[in-house]
Amino acid sequence: MLIGDNTRLRTPRHFRREERDAIKEYLRNQVEQRHGEFGDKPFTAPDFVGFKNRDWTGTPLQVLYDRYMVVYQGNHDVAYDRAGKAAGYLFKAALAESEFTYRTQRGNRWRKYQLVR
Repeated sequence: MLIGDNTRLRTPRHFRREERDAIKEYLRNQVEQRHGEFGDKPFTAPDFVGFKNRDWTGTPLQVLYDRYMVVYQGNHDVAYDRAGKAAGYLFKAALAESEFTYRTQRGNRWRKYQLVR
């Protein structure tokens, strides 16, 4: 569940429900495995899908980039940007569907999330 200043969810287009569900489950598992690491500190989607985790090979996230490469006719820059946005939308949705409660707030560049204990 999400609480905070913006809990509106967006659904990326061009993906089947099964693909979106697999991505959300993967992301939810990643976040829940790292609850102890973050504790009460806020975290962002790029902590899980960007920075040192931006190689999506072998994960359900790869379908985002692959599909946008087809949609945007091989334009890497656009596909990379759109896949990142879609990953952020699905990250937020995964937390909203979680059994845990997360507080969300606007950050400097990326939306921040924090586990509510």
